[in-house]
Amino acid sequence: MNCETCRDRILLFDQLSEAEQDALLEHIGECDGCSLVFEEYLQLEEALDLVLEDEAVMISARKKKKPYTYFKRAALICASLFILCLAAWNTPPVKAAIEKALNELIGDKFLEMDKPLEHKESDKEKEKETVPVIYTVKVSPQGKRTISYMSGRKNRQEYENGNYEVSDGTKRLTYYKDDHVYTSEKLDNSISQMTQDIFEGLGPDQIKKLGVTTYVGRKADMYEITFNDGSKVEYWFDQETNWVINEFRYEDGVKISNDDLPQLVEFKVIEAEKNHTLFDAVPPEGAKEIEFDPMRILELED
Repeated sequence: MNCETCRDRILLFDQLSEAEQDALLEHIGECDGCSLVFEEYLQLEEALDLVLEDEAVMISARKKKKPYTYFKRAALICASLFILCLAAWNTPPVKAAIEKALNELIGDKFLEMDKPLEHKESDKEKEKETVPVIYTVKVSPQGKRTISYMSGRKNRQEYENGNYEVSDGTKRLTYYKDDHVYTSEKLDNSISQMTQDIFEGLGPDQIKKLGVTTYVGRKADMYEITFNDGSKVEYWFDQETNWVINEFRYEDGVKISNDDLPQLVEFKVIEAEKNHTLFDAVPPEGAKEIEFDPMRILELED
């Protein structure tokens, strides 16, 4: 694929097939010029999303989706052509507006993690019987598997040894099978809420979108964040759910490998029955409550 074809297809990225997107991303990964154009396209698209959401577009709820998508696509192509042809990207007003929108967007992504998933328009029939839940599998460097279920602030983690943690959003219960005991602790602000509060204090130049990648079979948006203390972290957000599915720390400008941490090997959205008890923070019958000890958390996988 040559650069001219690549840049034409960038403007139609969302309309390409998965195979065409993968071919495009392969070229972008090998070409610095096209990579820069793609990054600018992605940042502009994020900004237009925010603009269109904030502006009062007078379209009824039932008819909103199609005109909104068409209007956004038309605006995106026109704006992208203007930027690419006239090099307006680096003018201060344009760049500041896009970066500010990106700054707001990244904070909102973390806040979205507190909200339960909703069925897509095409899955409305499922709402009568089921609810969508995120299911993940992680494997530690020692080969131990942890299965997690997540929905907004509610989550459950099950370990191979029978131990588990479960949170209903207001409290977390941790159960130790061998001793048949459990601890219970009250939860205040969620991690994603606290993280979102941190992002509100960052300047727009501290957030950079790196592009799109594929991880464990999921399309993910990559962002590089530089915090006020100078530390830098890279987050990968799953495009469908907005959940963070991978992250990296930087030390002295070098990305640190995560090989010594549990690795995500599966991430998918499953359907759970509406009356499921996955997130009920209720101890097993006969289990004895003991005092919460932060150090004992290390025993969960052992």
